[in-house]
Amino acid sequence: MIELLDSSVRAFRKQRSAFFADAAVVLKQGVKFQDCLKLKKDFNNGKPLGIAYDEIQRKFTGGDKLSKSFERYLPITELQALEGWDQAKSDNQVAEGFSVIGELAKAFDQIQAELKKSLSKTTFAFLLVFFILWSMHSSIYPSIIQNFPVVNWGITSRIFYYFVNILFANILILIIGITLVVIVYIWSLKNWSSYLRRKLDNTVIYGWWKSFRSLSVLMSLALSIKSNPSVNGAIRKAMKNAGEWEYYYLQEMLNKNNSGAKGGEVFNVGFFDIAIIERILMLSTSGSSEKALETIALGTQKELLEMFKLKIEKYGNNAKNCALILGAMPVILFFVTVGEYILQVVSGTS
Repeated sequence: MIELLDSSVRAFRKQRSAFFADAAVVLKQGVKFQDCLKLKKDFNNGKPLGIAYDEIQRKFTGGDKLSKSFERYLPITELQALEGWDQAKSDNQVAEGFSVIGELAKAFDQIQAELKKSLSKTTFAFLLVFFILWSMHSSIYPSIIQNFPVVNWGITSRIFYYFVNILFANILILIIGITLVVIVYIWSLKNWSSYLRRKLDNTVIYGWWKSFRSLSVLMSLALSIKSNPSVNGAIRKAMKNAGEWEYYYLQEMLNKNNSGAKGGEVFNVGFFDIAIIERILMLSTSGSSEKALETIALGTQKELLEMFKLKIEKYGNNAKNCALILGAMPVILFFVTVGEYILQVVSGTS
């Protein structure tokens, strides 16, 4: 999920969809691919992007396969898809591959942009909660205690006061604990596979990751099938670089395909969105499951991206609402405490 990329890789990935789209056009017009790379390299000479094109050109002209030439510069899903055109016999075939990869890259960029937007909103909401709690601990509670001792507070206000105090009295342990939880959580996204995980895949905790990966795998499988029409081959290719969690779902697909499952039933293992499975099942009744998968993944990208966007927004809003509820609790309890103080003052003067 987290990749540390050097400047040349970052520079290439930012404009890769435009590069593949442009390269597809000029290749169809008879321009050689190595000439495209040389033009790009010369134009960006001395820049990180120039370093990228120089390396790709050296590998390609040195006899490396197409996918091998781009090995360091493409995300693994796109690289696997590009492998399907390693055996292309003409520039027109390569152009077709580039055109598809360009669309795929654009789609993945949009998917990741939606993810980042949702995660940033959720992170901001939880930071806001932390700031509210810190304000209560460092300034608001000390001011109240001067005039209204804790022993006179209601039971709920007192419990919350002691909770906040304990929390920030052990702030170092808290930070270490949160860091460890985050590390384990990130590791578990790809590597934890169990019955409980499959249940959590449909909740906000892991649902966003399942939506992201299932859409990526759907497009990757479709591209592999497009270049080499074999469901078994496409699934096995996806399994090569899959983590344990994703591997489990792909293995189920492979087992169903090997056991003779018909049509789109091969992909009905709980990994893809139910709406996508329904469409695959319907389309595969009048043709092959391979063609159905290709039609949905490559022919309706806009609809798939919109579906993904709505799902991620839903998960993000749920997480954000949880954070805001947590943030509202101390504010409400603060007003409860102030109310108790006012009642005590009023009753003392009457």
